[in-house]
Amino acid sequence: MAVNENGYESGQQKMSDLGDLPLLQDVSSANVWESWGIRFRDVVILNEKNECFAIFNLTDNNLSEAKNYAALKALMEAAINGEASSSPCP
Repeated sequence: MAVNENGYESGQQKMSDLGDLPLLQDVSSANVWESWGIRFRDVVILNEKNECFAIFNLTDNNLSEAKNYAALKALMEAAINGEASSSPCP
């Protein structure tokens, strides 16, 4: 799922039209970006309890580099397997 930052609603329809990824619009009353400590292009990986397992930023870690792709994949596999996070959430 994607969480669109509050105040950037104008592009939401274009994003929705690109595919079937669920898109949540953050609003000031929920303030998800701030409460989760989210930055632009963060991938938030949840565990089996829907709790934050790790945050991986795609600006800092370009997925065209094999090591970054492998690191993100390893975090997702660790979350699926119930392992302890090596990159805990804030």
